[in-house]
Amino acid sequence: MNTIPSAIFAIALVIMALIGAHTVGTVVAKNDTISVTGKAEHNFEADLIQWRVIFQRLAPTTQEGYRQLKQDARTVKAYLQSKGVKEEEMVLSSVESYENYSTVYNEAKGETVQIPQGMRVSQAIIIKSTDIDRIATVSREVTDLLEQGIDLASANPEYLYTKLSDLKLKLIADATADGYKRAVKIADNSAADVARLRSAKLGVFQITAENSTDEYSGGGAFDTSSRRKTASITIKLDYGID
Repeated sequence: MNTIPSAIFAIALVIMALIGAHTVGTVVAKNDTISVTGKAEHNFEADLIQWRVIFQRLAPTTQEGYRQLKQDARTVKAYLQSKGVKEEEMVLSSVESYENYSTVYNEAKGETVQIPQGMRVSQAIIIKSTDIDRIATVSREVTDLLEQGIDLASANPEYLYTKLSDLKLKLIADATADGYKRAVKIADNSAADVARLRSAKLGVFQITAENSTDEYSGGGAFDTSSRRKTASITIKLDYGID
């Protein structure tokens, strides 16, 4: 009575086994790939310095503030030139102005009120130079202008690199070579051979201070505060194997 159902069940098992074997073979074929991450880094030194000096005035009107600011600009430029900063290395920004208020407490109303205190106008001189040592020195001495009545703020110098595109290309080549070496090592240990490159995806490119302990960030760090830096990049590579 149970012979036919048993036979059908046995046949079903055989079919399922064959299907399973075919499926496993397909998965293995699709995964004949070695995925590696190559990395490269390079130490370099900035070749350009950028520095901003901001000076401002508080005056009854915008016109008066602008007049005073023009004189301050001449004073600041003359000082910078006396320190060796060249005319072509300096750029004046546009003038910015806004109404200045002081906040006082009105006891009669039991609230704070803002009282107009004239107009605050400001301007900046941006210095860009390849003479990094000279400009860095001047940036530390510019507070001498305070003694001349100039209300100023000196930003920290930014250390930049003008050949960044070339450096990035070199890093990509080095990271690709590093990834290929890793793939060959893995293949050798598996008695396989590395075939053609199937895909490549750039990872994080970032610049940090030299000898920094900063870890990779999602968008990549870009240090401008240090003169000596380290650029690094990662690249994910997928190689076929034979």
